[in-house]
Formats: sequence, structure tokens, C-alpha cells
Amino acid sequence: MKIQWLQNKRVLKSLILFILLVLTVFMINHNAFAFGGEGHFEKVDYGNKPFYSAEPVKIKNGKVIFPPNHIFDPKTNKVTEVKDKTFFDGILLEDGRIFHAEAVLEHPLEQSRIKDGLYKILKDNGVSYTKEQYYTWDVKDKEKFFLPYLKKNPELYKEYKEALDSYEKSMHGIISDPETGRFEYTKGKMNVRRNDAYKFLLDDGKVILIGGRKAAKDGFGVGSAQQIEIFNPKTGKFSLMQDGNLYPHYAFKINNDKFMLIHGDDYIFYNTNSNNFSNKKSFLKDLGSHQTKIVGLTNENLFIFADPYKRNLIKQIANTTPVNTSLAQVLIYDIKTDSFKYGRSLAHKRGYVSDFGSAMLNDGRILIFGGVSDSDIFGMHNYPTNSAEIYDPKTGISKQTGNMKYARFKDKGIVLDDGRVLIFGYPNIYRDKGSIYREIDKLELYIPQGYSR
Repeated sequence: MKIQWLQNKRVLKSLILFILLVLTVFMINHNAFAFGGEGHFEKVDYGNKPFYSAEPVKIKNGKVIFPPNHIFDPKTNKVTEVKDKTFFDGILLEDGRIFHAEAVLEHPLEQSRIKDGLYKILKDNGVSYTKEQYYTWDVKDKEKFFLPYLKKNPELYKEYKEALDSYEKSMHGIISDPETGRFEYTKGKMNVRRNDAYKFLLDDGKVILIGGRKAAKDGFGVGSAQQIEIFNPKTGKFSLMQDGNLYPHYAFKINNDKFMLIHGDDYIFYNTNSNNFSNKKSFLKDLGSHQTKIVGLTNENLFIFADPYKRNLIKQIANTTPVNTSLAQVLIYDIKTDSFKYGRSLAHKRGYVSDFGSAMLNDGRILIFGGVSDSDIFGMHNYPTNSAEIYDPKTGISKQTGNMKYARFKDKGIVLDDGRVLIFGYPNIYRDKGSIYREIDKLELYIPQGYSR
């Protein structure tokens, strides 16, 4: 009896050791031991009331402006509302001012409030027209036809005139002073009625505008901007450069003279000195812009996150069998050698690459946060996660950090001068006269390990 018990004990012990070995291998392969020691998170005081803002911009004193009237101070770690100033989003110039260039794309006759009011007036007057007429008319034809009826409602006509003034002014850039809150329109106008363009500061202090959304014919309809233009702060004027025949989903500054523009699977280079484009080249090979997230460029290496189910294409592109295929995969594309390297996977389940946020840290590593970690038993509802991790391109290892204060989905972060990351949520969108404002809430700071003031 004793011998039988000892034999059973040995079998049970062997079984336990085998299970522990399997679990250890599984956890190593899934980066389960990659945790801790990579920093922590702290809440930011913003009055606990969400506020609407255009895209935030970092200014010279290390503060972050949330246009039109909120500002984050890294010394106090607080966001305050500044009621006596008006800020604009854009790019920081050499002299500390902010350059903003966001044209209103819709002609006032296309803006919903005015258009809805006009339709009612036309209906009340028994006036009709065909779609063919509407789409073949230019803006002068439309004004000639619609304005006599619009003038029948003085209040709506006044609103139209104000919108038209804003529409025309928006073709000028705006230069604002974050210290005083004062702003002025540029002398010159943009050559392309566009917004959401990529903006980069050149070594000579000029600003290059690449891509974005542009107005279609006469401000009726929206298209994709392919043109490049350069703004000179000294003269206040814009110079039209080139039409690259490519609308960039991404644009990166490689050096002062060379820019990389990516659309779908293809890219081209633009040279500011020669004002020329390279030949178009395909490099993502059906990975697709919607299943990938290009998070940054360092030393002519592009860091690309791909959805987990793209593992077969990743194997084809990087000539490597992916591991941890339930997690987002990392690819590194070397621009100089035109080759891919497999960068392993992330440490935590985050859903699709569009679900989580990322920020390129000052030391070249990448902070990844939020996304979707799990769903209910029916697969009907996804749950955001509060986990975060640091991906190190040198080792290909992603290590979990401490958990965030909030679970996040499609949220954003901005890297501060001192190396911390200000993270914020985007729950709702508000549109006003062609401008887009997003509701900001759930602010917190990522504090790197070893950080001290």
C-alpha cells in the first residue's frame, strides 16, 4: 500500500513539474514575465470636467496648449482654463509663436445649418432644381440662383455673410503668440484650400505643408490634397511646390531635405532642394494601411505595428515565422537597405492596431497603451484595457509597465520635453464651421523609471 502511494506521489509530482514547465514556456513566449520597472502613471488635475479642444501643441516653455483656451503646465501637473486668451493648434515656430493653417473646406452654401434653412425657404417658395444643375454650376451660378431666396430670411442671410467672411479668411494662415494670446492673419493665402496637412519645421525656419484634405470644386465636396507648399514666416507668404500624385496617410521627415510620404502599400520621397519626387515604390505588400500602424521613424527605420491575423504576410515579408500570433506584430523597415526585420510581438493583447495608442519616447523606445483586451462570452462587447508596455527596438522585447489610471480605447499621448508622456481621452467630437474639436478627458502622465524633476 505504501509502495503504491509512493508511486502515485512520484507520478503526481512529475505531472505537476510537466504542467509548470509547459506554463513557463507559454508565459515566456507570451512575454508574461516582462513586467514592472518601466515606470508608472499619475492622474492629472483638469478640474474633473471634460473640455473641447483642437489638436494639442507643445510650446517652448514645455507647456502644452489645448486650443482654444486650456493649457497644461508640467511644473504643476495641472490643466487650467485661460479665459482671456485664444490659442490655436499648429506647429511651433523658431521664435516661439504658433503657425496654424486650417482652411474651412465647405462653402457656406454647403454648411448644414445654412443649407437646411435655405432648403426650407426654397420649399416654401415652390422652387426646385435638379441635381445635374447643382453639380454643374460653379459657385457664381449657385450664388446667383440661391442668394435672392436666402435674403428673404435676414437672420439666415446675416449668418451666411459671417460664414462667408470666415470662409475667405481661413485661406490665410494664423500666427498666434501663446504668451499674449494675440494672433494675426498671414499676408499671403494658401494655394490649396485644405486642412489636416502634415506640417514640418525646416532648418531655415520655414514650414512645409504636405497632404491633408482639400475642398473639391468651389468648396462643394471634399477630396485629398496631393500638393506641397512652403510657408515663409518672414514674408508671410506661401509658395506652391509640387503635386506628388499621392495622398499621404503618413509623412515623415528623414532630414531637412528629404521627406517620406506613405499611401497604402506605397511610398515616395520628396526632396525640398530639388523640388522633385522619387519613383513610387511598393513596400507593405498588401499589409494595407488599415491593418497597420506606423508609429514612428528613427535613424531611417520605420516601426510598423500589424494586426495579429496578418501573420502569413509578415512571414512572407520578413522571412520569419511570427510568434505570439494572438498579439499585434512588429515590423521594422530599413529605408537605406529597403528591407524588413521582424521585431517580435507586443506583450499584451490590444485588439486591432487602430485600437491602442502609442508614443515615441525621447530615448527611442515606444510607449504602447490601451486598446481592447477581452470581450464577453458572446463576443458582442469589447472591453478597453488600462495596461501599458514599453517596446524596445534594440532588443525587440516589450515589457509591461504599471497599469494606467484609466482603461483606454483609441486615446492619444504627447511626449513632454522632460520625457514624460501626457495621455488623454477622445470620447466625443464637436464640429464648428469646418473646424473639429474633440472632447478631452481622463488625463494622466506616464512617468518613466528614474525620472526626477
